[in-house]
Formats: sequence, structure tokens, C-alpha cells
Amino acid sequence: MITPGQITGETIKSPIALKIREHFKQVNGEVITYPSIYKEQTVKDFDKPSFFIWTMDVNWNKVGKNRYEGLYQMNIRFHPEDEDENKYETLCQIGTELCDCLETINVPISTDGKTETVLPVRGTDMEYKILDDILQFYVNYTLKAKRPITEIKMETLTTNTTTK
Repeated sequence: MITPGQITGETIKSPIALKIREHFKQVNGEVITYPSIYKEQTVKDFDKPSFFIWTMDVNWNKVGKNRYEGLYQMNIRFHPEDEDENKYETLCQIGTELCDCLETINVPISTDGKTETVLPVRGTDMEYKILDDILQFYVNYTLKAKRPITEIKMETLTTNTTTK
């Protein structure tokens, strides 16, 4: 059973980073180059091209007695190389590839602190915009969780009643 407290922004950001890393790697002979990926940080003088992954909003809703749904709204920004003469085309291509790449992510969850379960989670409401030569990609992931139900046992209460 997964509880809301076991899921954090990092639970979502890391699988996104892994999918981006694998999808956008470049193989040149025996040399594999991976894109620069930053999570939840602003960096001066960063390498380009690069991706930034941000958790925008998180919203947990109770949907039953002990069931919850957590909506994670994510923003992935892509900064192209400054020398790219076809920035707009590059950004459109990256945006389209992110739609495919992030359709599902594998979210690792540990319910007992030792064993890890991987849950495939589908991305929804994907969209991208190009603002100031930067790709702004948005995607939502919904995770389901339960809180354990604590049984409360009633004890018998005995009273002494005396009449006067």
C-alpha cells in the first residue's frame, strides 16, 4: 500500500530525468553523450543544450474513505544551443519528442523501506510553448495512494449504579 507521504516531487522528477536522459542520448561510435539535466535549480553559465525539470504544483485530493489522488504538475524547460540557426524548428522537434518520451514514466515506490515497486504512470495534459527561444513543456502525472485504516476497538464500559 502506497501512502501519500511516500511520494515526493523527487519521486516524479527522477523518472522524468531518466526518460529524457535515455531518449536524448547521442551515440557517436563508442562514445555516448547525455544531455545536461538540472532538477529544481537555477544555474548561471550552464551548458547548452540542457533540460530543467520543475515541480510546479502538487494537489492531493481525498477520493474515498482512505484513498487519495496526487496530481503533480511538471514543467520541463529546454534551452537550445546559442549557435543553433534553426532554434524554432529544434524546439518544436524537442517538444514533440517530449510528448512521446514522457507519455509514461516508471515511478519507483518503496512501501517497506526495502523492496521497491515500479509503477508505470501516464502523463496527461501535455503541452508546450516556445517563449524567448526556450521550450516550456508541461505535463501532469496522477498517483494513487491509500492510507492504512486504523481499527478502533470499542471496549466495554462497566458502571456501578447505585440508587438512593
